[in-house]
Amino acid sequence: MRFLIRPVLPLVGMLLLTCGCGDPFNRQAVSGTVTYKGQLLEHGKIEFSPLDGQTTLMLAAIDNGQYRIAAKDGLTPGKYKVMINAGQGASRVPTGPPGSDLGPPPPEMIPERYNAKSELTADVKKGEPNVFDFTLK
Repeated sequence: MRFLIRPVLPLVGMLLLTCGCGDPFNRQAVSGTVTYKGQLLEHGKIEFSPLDGQTTLMLAAIDNGQYRIAAKDGLTPGKYKVMINAGQGASRVPTGPPGSDLGPPPPEMIPERYNAKSELTADVKKGEPNVFDFTLK
């Protein structure tokens, strides 16, 4: 019996590797640039909200106009509503002792048509570069 098991073990191992035991959601890396009024957006955040029933909602930081979401944390293929936010002025700081609430958020500098009432979309596709650049006015 033992002589039958040895040749079968490598086959079982190969089957496990090829069965798609990796990411069952086919997450895709997403990246791009964001410009506002002709300049790279210094700091902000970008959110991808599913439109086609996908299970992934993703938020990423924008730094010097660039954002990147790695494949391991990426988006499942499909269409997404994109919302971009950036506050004017200083970032939020605690208003009291450590652990207290943050002060009021800075005023939003990005128009609502790019966030609360966003007109932006992205169509994430499996196996494609998925680079989405957004030019905001």
